[in-house]
Amino acid sequence: MSRGSAALFTLAAGIVVLAALVAGFLAVGSPTRARLQRQDAERVQDLSSISTVLEAYAALHHGLPEALATVRASGNIPTSSLRDPVSGAPYEYRTTGVASYEICALFSTATNEAEDSVWSHRAGRSCFRREVDSLPAAARPAIPK
Repeated sequence: MSRGSAALFTLAAGIVVLAALVAGFLAVGSPTRARLQRQDAERVQDLSSISTVLEAYAALHHGLPEALATVRASGNIPTSSLRDPVSGAPYEYRTTGVASYEICALFSTATNEAEDSVWSHRAGRSCFRREVDSLPAAARPAIPK
């Protein structure tokens, strides 16, 4: 193989490898994006765990807590689940009614539009409004007729 042929072969092989890498990143996404999506999945898992604990708390105490610190004190949820896994900031929580609340997190990526999930979110701050089903009827406000 002549020197020119070897250089041409090396160039062609390099182009094929580069094209394969670009195609792989386009199909799967970059390692950075994959890491951000894993962190967002952890945030969703935390919010789901918090919702489950809030349901149990409402059933037991006939109402929602004023702050997440109250459910943390009960020992039913790890402290790490009440904080963002990256920043360490606490998730935002506030009651919006006797049987409703809102919980917010800061996400790095948006969920796929094809996903139909109760935890679908955009990149940035996203809030989720939830109603507790476990609150006894006696604890719910009467609806005027």
